Order: sequence, then structure tokens, then C-alpha cells
Amino acid sequence: ILDRPVDIEVNRMTAPALQGADMAEVVQFWEELAAVGGQVSAAQYALGDIFDDIATLEKVIAATPAAPGDFDARLAKLKSVAFDLDQALSGHKSKSEVGEYDVHRITSWLLHAYGGVSNASYGPTPSHRSSLNNAQQALEPVRLLLNQMLEQELPALRSALTGSDAPWGRGQV
Repeated sequence: ILDRPVDIEVNRMTAPALQGADMAEVVQFWEELAAVGGQVSAAQYALGDIFDDIATLEKVIAATPAAPGDFDARLAKLKSVAFDLDQALSGHKSKSEVGEYDVHRITSWLLHAYGGVSNASYGPTPSHRSSLNNAQQALEPVRLLLNQMLEQELPALRSALTGSDAPWGRGQV
């Protein structure tokens, strides 16, 4: 029976097949990969919220007594940007359904980086580092646009709709 913590030391049972990076470097890469993975996951959730808001705003605009035009155009622009952001994150949905090759996207770079180091302790290869770097660089403009849509553009459209006697919708107070 263990009634207090016990210190143990773990030793490798076999020598690694490939000589690689030291474990501190491997762990640092895993931590960086996990951080970027979390940011991508957050971006995907945020994008889901944006699409939910767009669907709600389509209904609000349809029920608004104001003449069609400005609100519809603003929402169509936001919807187009949201689809572009979705494609930048996850690729072309129609192409992926039929197995057609698509250019690398944030999630494909991340998947390559994860796949190469998930069951290996010899460290990331230059290809894995490159994939992670590509995902990080491609994610930054997506993150900025997502924040702009969530913090500025969607609230501005909701506010304008409120001023036009539109019915209440999600995100309004």
C-alpha cells in the first residue's frame, strides 16, 4: 500500500531506432504544437458561432420592415468572408467530400505535424517544423479577421438592425 509519494526513475528498455533531438526539444515542440492546436480549435468554434449569428441575422433581416438592400449586402459580405475563413482553416469542403486533392490548409499542416510526432520520441523532422510554422503563419490573418467579425462587424450590423425596428436576435441586448 502506498501511503505517500514514491520517487521512481524510468529507463529506456531499448535504444531508439533513429537518433533524434533531445527530449527537452521534443517536449518543447509538443507543447508548441498543442498550443497551436488549441488556437485552431478556438478559431473553428468562433467560426461556428459566426455562422450561427449569420443564420440568425438572415432571419432578422427577412423580418425587418426596412427595404432590402444595405443590410442584405452587408450580411452577404460577412457570409462570404466567413466561408473564406472556413476554407483557410479546413480546406474546400466539396473537394474533400469526393477525395480530390486540395492545397494545404491550416488543419492539414497541423495534421502533418501531429502525425509525424504523435507516436515518436526522436523529435520533429524539418518537415514537421515547417508544417507547424506554416500553420502558425496562416492562422494569424484568420485570427485577426475572426476577431474583427466578432468584435466589430457583427455587432455593428446588429446595432444598425436594432435602429431599424428589426426583431430581436441572438447577440442583442
